[in-house]
Amino acid sequence: MRTNAEYRRYMTTNATKIMESNLNHACDNLNVRGLHVGDFGASRTGHPYTFKSASDTARPFGYETNATKESYINDYVGYYNSMLSAHDLNE
Repeated sequence: MRTNAEYRRYMTTNATKIMESNLNHACDNLNVRGLHVGDFGASRTGHPYTFKSASDTARPFGYETNATKESYINDYVGYYNSMLSAHDLNE
């Protein structure tokens, strides 16, 4: 490969093979078996998981978190819930 266009064409043509190879190497290093590239980011139906609301507490496969993210989400959910209670939809 000599040009950026050739590199991009190679990457887009072989993306799945490259991901599978990287996953296999990572799994070999961790002694994990049975994962497939398609397992990441999709639900059992094959579609990406869609959260039902801001307060949805589901943790689909591959979901990761950290303290900063949790703090932000908790603050947002608190704000969201306070807005809902402030504006009673039944009035």
